[in-house]
Amino acid sequence: DSNKIELANVIDKTCKISQGVVMGQGNVICAFSHFGTEAIVGDNNFISVYNSFDHHNVLKSDISTGPGCVASGRVVIGDCARMGTGIFIQPGIEIGDNAIIASGSIIIDSVSANQVVKTRSNTVIKEEVGD
Repeated sequence: DSNKIELANVIDKTCKISQGVVMGQGNVICAFSHFGTEAIVGDNNFISVYNSFDHHNVLKSDISTGPGCVASGRVVIGDCARMGTGIFIQPGIEIGDNAIIASGSIIIDSVSANQVVKTRSNTVIKEEVGD
């Protein structure tokens, strides 16, 4: 289409983009994020601060992450995935399209399209010391 407008990527200067990374357009990459060797990033993604996507990861399009998401090598994240804060993804995992992953999750198995991954919170009880 001759009327198509190309969108710029906005990448914070503190980011580390390794050799061979292929990046689409319209991405917002926040401070201190990292993309490992030959990672592929689609279009219109919002990658929050302190994210790390290691070698050969594939991030499709329209993904949104909270701070501190970390993916080992060869992870695939589908279109429109939503991830909270502090998520760790083991190597070779696939996250399906439209998946939602709660903050604090550790992903050790692939997540199907449209699946929601929830976590449980632990309640901390504070007690007085010395009584």
